[in-house]
Amino acid sequence: MNKRTMKKGLAIVLALVMVFAMTATAFATTNATINYTVEFAYGENYKHYEDSFDTATFTRTAYSTDGKIGTAIIRGNTPTILDATYAALNSVAPADEVIIGWDTVDPRGGAYITKMLGQQTETAADSSSTEWRGWAWKYYINGEEADLYATNIAVQDGDVITWTYDYWTEPIN
Repeated sequence: MNKRTMKKGLAIVLALVMVFAMTATAFATTNATINYTVEFAYGENYKHYEDSFDTATFTRTAYSTDGKIGTAIIRGNTPTILDATYAALNSVAPADEVIIGWDTVDPRGGAYITKMLGQQTETAADSSSTEWRGWAWKYYINGEEADLYATNIAVQDGDVITWTYDYWTEPIN
């Protein structure tokens, strides 16, 4: 066999290996168990919840009162921070009213919580056009403040999601 024939043969073998590898990856199951913790801290109250999602059987529930799921970036069998929060709320305060708002201005879109566990977003009278002030829920993932909506971040195995209700000051862009 000459070098040219060997190179062609090797190229064909490599191409077949690549096609096989891509096919195997495309049809591989991504089912997993995702363990997580959700904490709620508001005033003198603290609630703690631990659970897991099985991505093979996970189905997203509707978040809004009109039954629509909304514009969440995360789709399919990937649970979000809001999915974990809803599961926790159904356990620690099943009769509690939860009010969700949807941001339709920010191109990333997503849901934010305006009321849960009896605590509702309240804008302070001294808010301005450049700075919002008031009481609101904010969440952290593993101690880091989140910068996206809870519908736009997938829960990772071992995540600790902490919601706090406090007085906040935020710049308005």
